[in-house]
Amino acid sequence: MSSPTRGGTYEKVLQSSLELFVARGFGGTGIRDIATAAGLKTSGLYHYMNKKEDLLLDIIERGLTASIEAANETIAGEADAAKRIAMLTSSAVVLHAEYRRAYLVIDNEFHFLVGETLSGVKKLRDAIDLIWKESLQAGVDQGTFTLVDQRVVRLALLSMCRGVADWYTPAGDNSVPELATKISRLALVLVGVDQDRIPECVPTADSWLMRRIVHIVHSTHAEVPH
Repeated sequence: MSSPTRGGTYEKVLQSSLELFVARGFGGTGIRDIATAAGLKTSGLYHYMNKKEDLLLDIIERGLTASIEAANETIAGEADAAKRIAMLTSSAVVLHAEYRRAYLVIDNEFHFLVGETLSGVKKLRDAIDLIWKESLQAGVDQGTFTLVDQRVVRLALLSMCRGVADWYTPAGDNSVPELATKISRLALVLVGVDQDRIPECVPTADSWLMRRIVHIVHSTHAEVPH
């Protein structure tokens, strides 16, 4: 299989695959569908992949790797757990809104992978989970968070952020930064941060910090089809 080259035919194949996976689901998309959408003959498509799962895996690995990089870069150097959770939430909302089609596939179609391929994807998902887990534990250790069940809260936060890809539309009432601010406030309420501290912890939609978070998401997701 040829080495994928961004901007080349492979990237067109990958983009076409993403669009079809979103519209029809991975299971409902055939090899011929992908070839037609990419302007190739079915036989020519195999120059760029061995099987359809290769394309799904590439989309997922690019997205999860970018998500990990975005999260780590966003919270680098921040010791305050409340601010870390607000920043993580903002980052996750931005990437699920602006790269919503990619994350609809990444979050919902990964179960079509099997064996070592699936295990590798789960490791990437676990790495994201660990970033949140450590930030929540830091809040407990700092006496900032009041968590009855840390695991349930963590899963609720991740589900809230991932759910943005299901319903966000640019035609809605909120810009992506505004949405990130609102959901970050909800996240801090969920972890039990004192109401008086929330305004100082959440980056506002027009703040330099929110602009930095958006920039980080865009820079880390440069290779993610959307």
